Amino acid sequence: HIQGICPEGWYLPTPEKYESLNSHGVDALKSPLYWIPSGGSNTTDFSALPAGFYNGVQNRYEGLLGETYFWSTQGVKSGISISSFYIILDCNELLETHVYEGLGYSVRCIKEKE
Repeated sequence: HIQGICPEGWYLPTPEKYESLNSHGVDALKSPLYWIPSGGSNTTDFSALPAGFYNGVQNRYEGLLGETYFWSTQGVKSGISISSFYIILDCNELLETHVYEGLGYSVRCIKEKE
């Protein structure tokens, strides 16, 4: 596991860890709060909030209340493309995309099993 910016006892998820979350369905990952028009069941306690992302090129926030984006541990050494995962309001799965590192996405830390 890669601890990165996570506190002691927590780690950054790999793309494979995010993919394994898809088996639960997006509704189980989404918080019941703040999603417009309605939230998820959050049965996994993942508590994904619709935080959107910060677009540094446009100098603005986008996707608030309808989307959320998370960095994974996988990137390209040149810094051009990094694997990330996102949930959008009307989609039924956690999706993967490759983006430039200049975007402000959320970071999700996962607790180590004891």
